[in-house]
Amino acid sequence: MITGELLVIEQVLAPDGSVHERLYSAFLHDGEVAVYHWSDGNMECDCNRASICGHADVACNGGEPTYKLNLLRADTRDVLYREF
Repeated sequence: MITGELLVIEQVLAPDGSVHERLYSAFLHDGEVAVYHWSDGNMECDCNRASICGHADVACNGGEPTYKLNLLRADTRDVLYREF
């Protein structure tokens, strides 16, 4: 059940070594951010992660992302999900 929202930072490491950040309003489920959206959902795919970096025309990767993602609380920068 959705119980609120939390501002998070999507931090993406591109294959060229550059790091890009974007603020995102994430839904809270029973008071917690459900990281499924980033670990196994739409944001797990390179085509979506690349958009945070401003990279267009990146192919879907089928579950093995080359763009790595960390998810941080915007207010404390505590790590909610880490890939790099």
